[in-house]
Amino acid sequence: METTLDIQNITKLSLTKSGKNIKLVNNKLDISLKTSELFLPFNLNKNRRHWMNYDEYSMDCYINNDPTFSENLIKLDETIFNLSKENINLLGGTTTDDLGYSKMYRENKEYPKLLKLYFPRDNNGNFITHFFDENSKPIIVNERNIETILSKKSIFKTLITCSKVWFYQNKIGTTWNIVQLKLLTKESTPIKETTVNINDSVYDQPSFIE
Repeated sequence: METTLDIQNITKLSLTKSGKNIKLVNNKLDISLKTSELFLPFNLNKNRRHWMNYDEYSMDCYINNDPTFSENLIKLDETIFNLSKENINLLGGTTTDDLGYSKMYRENKEYPKLLKLYFPRDNNGNFITHFFDENSKPIIVNERNIETILSKKSIFKTLITCSKVWFYQNKIGTTWNIVQLKLLTKESTPIKETTVNINDSVYDQPSFIE
């Protein structure tokens, strides 16, 4: 089941406990968000956490010339923070005094703001993200080629999902995983209209969602 949510009028979002995690949902369905074009100004981030047998990959992206989408992300950040404060007990906190928030779309000094996204992996270390080339054909991606396929200055668009809302040392934040990623050519035209999509089985999509 799938529905569309106006990102400028987010009134049905809520937090719910799912196993050990707190999830951001709409009518009990996980939310997924189609991004506009993104630009990778740096190489991929690679981090090995002590409990993992493989590296964690993430990236910090610029929004590629789409002020409307940027404004919508700022509004979404505000909504998530307010919602988290209203549900501080669910997150494991006891007070909202001096509560901090780690923005999904964060400041970057005098440079454009950055959107941090993660590449989820299964228990065997395989990437769960579905990758597609410029012609929407699937690409097999692993640790041997991911940094070549997604090199500095790459342009792409993605379908992302909020995997969890976290609370640590009196600070709240969200983790956004990349469900699908489509590479674009540098001549590609930026997308001007973006919506939030709700999908309870987003990982089962056989092709890139335009």
